[in-house]
Amino acid sequence: MATDSAPPSVRRNYWQLPTFALGVAAAISAVAAFPPQPPSPADRLRDQLAELRQALDRRPADLATVEALTPQAAAAAEQFPDTAPLAHFLAGSGHLALAEVSPADADRWAAAAAHFDRVESAQLPDAADQKRLAYRKAKALAAVGTGDPAELLPVLLDLPPGEEADGERRRLLADVALRATPPDMARAREELTAYLTGPTRAPVPALARYRLKLGEVHLALNEPDKARTWLKDVGTAAPADVQAQAHALLARLAAAENNWAEAVKLYESAHSAAGLPADQRGAIRYQAGLAHARMNNLAAAAPHFEAAAKESGPVATAAAVRLAELLLRDPALRGQRARAVDHLEAAVQSAAADSQFQNPHLTADEVRAAFEEAVTVCVREGEFGSAVRAATAYNRVAAGGRDRERRAEAHLAWAQALQKTPAAGDQPAAHFRAAADDFAQLAAAYPTAAGKADLLRKAATSLRQAGDAAAAGAMIDQLTTMPGLNEDVVAAAWLEKGEALLAGNQFAEATQALQKATAGPAGLIARVKLASAHLEQAKRKTGDEAKGMTALAQQLLTQVANTTATTAPEREAQQQAFFELGKLLLAQGNIPDGEARFRQLVQANPGGTTGGTAKLYLGSCLLLLARGAHQGGRPPADADRKLTEALGYFDELAKSDDAFLRTQADIRQANATLLLKRYNDMPALCEKLADRYRGKVEELIVLSMLYSSYRFADLPGGAARTLGRMEEAFAKLGPDAFPGGSEEYTREYWVKTWFEPLRRK
Repeated sequence: MATDSAPPSVRRNYWQLPTFALGVAAAISAVAAFPPQPPSPADRLRDQLAELRQALDRRPADLATVEALTPQAAAAAEQFPDTAPLAHFLAGSGHLALAEVSPADADRWAAAAAHFDRVESAQLPDAADQKRLAYRKAKALAAVGTGDPAELLPVLLDLPPGEEADGERRRLLADVALRATPPDMARAREELTAYLTGPTRAPVPALARYRLKLGEVHLALNEPDKARTWLKDVGTAAPADVQAQAHALLARLAAAENNWAEAVKLYESAHSAAGLPADQRGAIRYQAGLAHARMNNLAAAAPHFEAAAKESGPVATAAAVRLAELLLRDPALRGQRARAVDHLEAAVQSAAADSQFQNPHLTADEVRAAFEEAVTVCVREGEFGSAVRAATAYNRVAAGGRDRERRAEAHLAWAQALQKTPAAGDQPAAHFRAAADDFAQLAAAYPTAAGKADLLRKAATSLRQAGDAAAAGAMIDQLTTMPGLNEDVVAAAWLEKGEALLAGNQFAEATQALQKATAGPAGLIARVKLASAHLEQAKRKTGDEAKGMTALAQQLLTQVANTTATTAPEREAQQQAFFELGKLLLAQGNIPDGEARFRQLVQANPGGTTGGTAKLYLGSCLLLLARGAHQGGRPPADADRKLTEALGYFDELAKSDDAFLRTQADIRQANATLLLKRYNDMPALCEKLADRYRGKVEELIVLSMLYSSYRFADLPGGAARTLGRMEEAFAKLGPDAFPGGSEEYTREYWVKTWFEPLRRK
């Protein structure tokens, strides 16, 4: 056929044109009369799927075509079962591609997952499509948060040829790694870091959430500096809840560095944010309270703990424990510690009594410490009922029977306090018995022989103090027959048995038990107890028998006093020996040696249980020595020095909480001042003391020393006036005002020594 490129000299065959036109016209007529067959629906679906595949395979993908054809492919898949697997695969791939450019569109991810779920790998004839199906399905499942992380992770890491390496893949890998058991924090950190530092189409709110999540991952990996960087990068454009949670985590970082002021500021900011999830408010309030408490701002901490305690779950438990701590440490709440115990009871009421306490906000040891503190504070402040309650509730978290031990101690302290109350009746015995029950139950389950023996001994002591000497003795018999005990424990058992027998007035059996203990490590203690038993028994005897018992006691006490004591119990026993020996020597008129023993005791332990009484005796010995009572009434050359030292002890004891010591010290203050011839000081001192003891025999004693002061100062007028006051005071005192004992506390002494002789003059 000729073309326009033919040379001009060539003759053109224009005659052919009519024929060609006629042919074209005939063809057009034929088509018009007989149109071609339209494609079948199946053919049309195949064309659409092919076009959709081409649009998906382009880089970048032809998203307009993908968006137009994906719904058609999805709809047609239901009509043609033979083509359905491929249609579902490509429809799912279309939804996946659209989700990649709109990551926040959860419906797209879900639609993709639904289509992929309807395809079996074997239904796709192309091996490459089978691998793409596995990979794309893993992405869709990761996006909707389903699927087994252990299966998804290796699939997502094995990138098929032609698939994009970036996009949302790294974020999805991080999500799957965090859902793994245990979470793969290192993988999550790697993928999230790459995701947030690479190109992404995610909107600002989503990116802020992933910055928050990466901060949490760094915290979990103990990388606080990196965590702080990402948390601060969350930004003010982030959703309110993300900002609030970021502030809470930054506060946690500040608290970990003991930057409590910054922590408080951030916790307060997090809590005040409108977007903070409701289930996190309690925890934030708790942490804010804890930060305030660490700054010792207890007043600010309390409202936060109170609010958190009204929540439910672990944070309420933790807040209740912290409130209890505040209530126990507030000095203004002395006498109201029961409120703290209320909170501790509430904190553990749902805990199983197996010591396996678990709480994300505080440890089991912290809860146990709170109970220990509660029992200690309540016992110290005399709130014994609250102490017993705390020890009983302690059972829920205590380890190794510690709750019973603390409850026994509380009952013991309660019983000892009640013993000082005249109207207590049988109450002390009841609490001693309760303590004995707890000690005995602890002993029954104790794993070691030594520990079991110690608890049995404590139970026996409590029973003896309860007045049940027989039960105490039986328990000690059980103890002494236990195999495998060392000599220390056995000696302590014999000591306890001796005391139990003494309490039952079984002197002979008691001395036998105590003698068995004198040869062991507790020998010093046993000798003191044996000496005390003989002294007590001597009071019931007369003549040579009484003298013999007293002499034996004195010998034992002297042995102990002259021995080197090494352990704390031995030193305590030796101090008791000093005390008893000093009293014996003083009663025998051996004032110098008595003074020496009391001085040893005061020097060894001036604040001990007998320290105050020893100072009173020591001061009294110094008064007697200064007067020359041991040498025919001739005062020694250093009398004033002795009197001045004695006056120092009396001045100290005059401030004692013990009424007896305070009274005796007051009287001896006046006596020492008189002997020092400080006559000018006597009127003011004696007037003060006379007022203090008005209506008591002590008033008469003080006035008698004032009378002597005036006489020695050659002031007869003052002496006469004072004598008149003495007669008036004596006349007002009834027979019951004179308790007896030393002579000045008897009525006869005042009549025969004072008033009758003075009247005769």
